[in-house]
Amino acid sequence: MVAQFQSLKSPFIIMFTIPLAFTGGFLGLIITGFDVSVVSLIG
Repeated sequence: MVAQFQSLKSPFIIMFTIPLAFTGGFLGLIITGFDVSVVSLIG
């Protein structure tokens, strides 16, 4: 990815944003009391 973006910063941001977004969505479902299912994880 570094060769494609010609920067170390952009791939670093992308690699950390995706797992953090998934974790935030999962915690949001748990906190609000919604069921964690395949449909809810898709969006």
